[in-house]
Amino acid sequence: MTNEKAVWLLMNQRKKTLNPDKKLACDFAMGDIVSDDIDNWINTPIHEHMHKFISLGGEIVEEMSQHEDVHECETKELMDSIMQIPKCMYHYARMHHYITDKSLSES
Repeated sequence: MTNEKAVWLLMNQRKKTLNPDKKLACDFAMGDIVSDDIDNWINTPIHEHMHKFISLGGEIVEEMSQHEDVHECETKELMDSIMQIPKCMYHYARMHHYITDKSLSES
C-alpha cells in the first residue's frame, strides 16, 4: 500500500463520521503515515504510537494548571478534554488495524 492510498482511505473514514474523536484520530494517523511512511507505521506495534496521546494529555493538564482561578465550567472543559484522549487512542488503534488489514489484503 502507498502512503497516498492509506491517507485517502483515512480521509474517507474521516468524511463519513460525525464523531470528533474519530476525526482527530484520523488526523493523527494521516500525519503519522506521512511522516513515518506507511510500511513503518503498519509495522510499528500500536503501543509505540500511543505516546503522542499521553503527551497530549500532559499538555492539556499543564495548560489548565497555569490558570489560578479555575471555574466549574473550565473544570468540565478540562475533564471533557482529558476524556477525549482515550477515545482518540481507541479510534487511532482501530484505524491502525483497518489500514493494516487493507494493506495485507493487497499483498
